[in-house]
Amino acid sequence: MPARDAAESEPRGEYAGVTPGLPRMPRIPLPRNAARTCYLTWMGFQLTPTGSRLFIQANQGLAPQLSVTPGRLTVHLPGCRLASANHARPLDLRYFATPLAAARLVGSGAKGVSLVADLRQVATPTVTAHRMQRWHYVFVELRHAHVVPRDV
Repeated sequence: MPARDAAESEPRGEYAGVTPGLPRMPRIPLPRNAARTCYLTWMGFQLTPTGSRLFIQANQGLAPQLSVTPGRLTVHLPGCRLASANHARPLDLRYFATPLAAARLVGSGAKGVSLVADLRQVATPTVTAHRMQRWHYVFVELRHAHVVPRDV
């Protein structure tokens, strides 16, 4: 039986990315030195029943360091690298009911990678680290009642 092309891995219109906690995960290739180096392999966003959250997936344990300044929250992940330059693409969150306007991963060489999120209103994040499905995750949870998304 021939291997399925990556573009054909999900039915048309189905999300083919990472959703923490679901049994089906996409195949994520890692660099050769992944056994000794932490690589960030995915950044995502989810609306939750109590607000919203950003998440980061990695191949090794993470020690997140949170800092919040007016209009921005940053979660630094020391010693990690981006598994692909594609993971540095920003998430545009303006059209979602969340205090977040955008989020991106910024690499700083051997110092690590930072998740930088722009806020459109004051928010108090909670940062936690978990291991599930052979991956390590950092969750940045934001509780909020109601945020009106930007007009389309």
